[in-house]
Amino acid sequence: MSCKRIQLLLACTCMLISSVPVRADEVNMQGLTGFGRPSYSLDALKELDQQIQDTPNAQRYKLRANKFREIGLHKEAVDDLNKALQMAPGDSAAYLLRGENYLDEGMYPEALSDLNNAIKLDPQLLEAYAARASTHNKMKEFEKGLADANSALQIKSNSALGFLLRGTAYDGLKNYDKAISDCSAAINLNSSMPKAFYYRGFAYQNQGNYQKAVDDYTKALALQGGFRPALLGRAWSNFKLGQMDQAVADCGRAVRFDPEMLEEYNKFRGEKSTDASIVPDPEFLNGAQINDDLKNAITLYDDVLKKNPKDEEALRNRGLANMHLGKFEDGLKDFEAANAIAGISSDAADFPGFGKQSDYDAAKVVYEQGNKLLAAGNYADASAQYQAAIKQYPHYAKAWHNLGIATGYLNQFLGAELCCIKAISYRPDDWKLWDTLGFELFNEYQHDKSDPTKLDSARAALKRSLAMHPPDDGNKQDVKKLLARVDSYERSLCPANYVVVTTMPIN
Repeated sequence: MSCKRIQLLLACTCMLISSVPVRADEVNMQGLTGFGRPSYSLDALKELDQQIQDTPNAQRYKLRANKFREIGLHKEAVDDLNKALQMAPGDSAAYLLRGENYLDEGMYPEALSDLNNAIKLDPQLLEAYAARASTHNKMKEFEKGLADANSALQIKSNSALGFLLRGTAYDGLKNYDKAISDCSAAINLNSSMPKAFYYRGFAYQNQGNYQKAVDDYTKALALQGGFRPALLGRAWSNFKLGQMDQAVADCGRAVRFDPEMLEEYNKFRGEKSTDASIVPDPEFLNGAQINDDLKNAITLYDDVLKKNPKDEEALRNRGLANMHLGKFEDGLKDFEAANAIAGISSDAADFPGFGKQSDYDAAKVVYEQGNKLLAAGNYADASAQYQAAIKQYPHYAKAWHNLGIATGYLNQFLGAELCCIKAISYRPDDWKLWDTLGFELFNEYQHDKSDPTKLDSARAALKRSLAMHPPDDGNKQDVKKLLARVDSYERSLCPANYVVVTTMPIN
């Protein structure tokens, strides 16, 4: 069966309840609760909706905005906060919450504008200083982040978040002694903050104290198992210590990506591990730190391949690291070399001739069950089936691809990107995989606008898909339209109903 092209609104669009009450049977809750999303009662939203219809006021709009934010509907949250501020223009809490929504979306200038207003209205609003410090740190304005963290600590001297934000700023300013001191203070106040261990480990690493760095990265990973930056940091520190087996194992897990990591990543997504309402970004990053970590990973694999140029796993993993950095051409060279060593054929057969035929046959049954669930809109269960198929046959490119689609339906765009890249590592000749990668990168950028390279990578992936399309393929026009959307994209809050998935499973 040929690849079908459709446009499906995400299940969460049913949550647009600004004018019409929501019925419980109208909403696919899997789109809201699957893969680690907080589970919220529709009754609470229905009640707020009814209250707003009966007697609209700023407080009720704020309450509903907070619910929208908790389930990732930032456009709807901001719409409600706009109404709240029209009714109560001096409400510092409304400015704070709107600023936090912009921060969640990676819209830093907009976040700063609102947080500035919140602080102007209430100079003692701790959460606003914390959010503004986080925003400045993410923008690499570390001196300003440092000042705001100091302000937060003046308001609350025992704030674990304040110490963490100040330690993060010191990390960015390369003042590693002070970074270590502040991260240690944060840990003493709250030992369940993975970021505090990560940034202290990062400071130790930059001081050349690699063993202490390994110890802290290990503690961060004990708290957050799918923490890719900590895996990459521990890999680099072990590499510098000469512990190559441990370094290669950690680096491979971080760049390879596997279903278990997807689950670990989503378990922590959206949870609050701090003492203020700052929702951590999935990778716990400042700026482009993950890119530096990935460049270190490439250096590590360069060293491995100098000793053994035929190391198929090292070639494939170096290719994955290059793909994560948007260096598609370099990644493809490594994939092609790895596939040649592994004996993976480049024809269109489902089974590429690598691994056991019996494992593939068993995985295909599970994969087809996943396709049925995906077609029925049961994205969480479809994901579970694809993960089971991949465990049975890890080289199953189609299962990786469809897992990416299901993950995208659940608004988990980073996971969707990683799954698509993994699929391409086995089948770089399949245009459909590049098409979906481009789409997921575009969606990922729309939901986190802090990394413009995602938009460039989306454009590059779609152009590669077009170049690989058969001349008479009817789907080519859809890809051209998507590329036009990418080229004409204007940075703004992305409404939930703008996110559509266009690629269905390959059958």
